[in-house]
Amino acid sequence: YCKKLIIVLPNQNHPEQYHHQKEETFVVLHGEVELTLDGVTKTLTKGDVVTIERETRHSFTTTTGCVIEEVSSTHYVNDSYYTDPAISQNQSRKTFVTHWL
Repeated sequence: YCKKLIIVLPNQNHPEQYHHQKEETFVVLHGEVELTLDGVTKTLTKGDVVTIERETRHSFTTTTGCVIEEVSSTHYVNDSYYTDPAISQNQSRKTFVTHWL
């Protein structure tokens, strides 16, 4: 399993993507987020939990900012497929933070 914290700034969005191999569970730790799954949008707030099955197209946006805990099956480096092909060509599209105790 893999755990990530996704920090989304106010008025920021994550473009539509899907995965062939991985399944994700999102837990909203802070704020409010609009999550779209296969074209259906719902508002999630602190404490809400949703599982995103393989092949489900998903995107999210927030006006207030939010923190999402993502717990997923094994992380696969090449398993994010964006519906906008220009996104995959941008090698600087993600920022990673590593913390060692």
